[in-house]
Amino acid sequence: MGTKDSKTEEKYITIAEYAKVRKVSTTAVYKRLETSLKPWYRVVDGKKLLLSSVLYEEKKNDYTTVVNNRSNTSNPDMTTVITMMQDEITRLQAQVDAQRATIQEKDAKLIEFAEKFAELANQAQQLHAAEKVIEAKSTAGEEAAPEKKKHGKFYKFLFGETD
Repeated sequence: MGTKDSKTEEKYITIAEYAKVRKVSTTAVYKRLETSLKPWYRVVDGKKLLLSSVLYEEKKNDYTTVVNNRSNTSNPDMTTVITMMQDEITRLQAQVDAQRATIQEKDAKLIEFAEKFAELANQAQQLHAAEKVIEAKSTAGEEAAPEKKKHGKFYKFLFGETD
């Protein structure tokens, strides 16, 4: 069985150091602790730390950059910056693709609604035209109603019609 002395000593970095190397906020790192950073996340003496191997695993930086950042606030090398920017571009491209898919779905729904609206507008026009025809027929029917025929005096005398 191994003892603490025989075990290889694990090296840790703080959340703030990790955030500084990655050029992200500490809040963003804390949000990732239970997801993508979980394999490297440890609580040591009540402090939240990350195994330094996270930098190797993510292939974005190495432990020496963290050591340098502790004593010197120099910027990470250009390779790190380029890698981080490429990752950001990839992430943003995925967002753009997702938004394009959402827009295509919404466009399809808009086309469907436009077709339904056109159909309803056509039905409304037909209904209005039918109402006009009915109105015209009823108006023509009232005008075509026979008026009382006027009869002469002889007709009135024979049939007993009075005015």
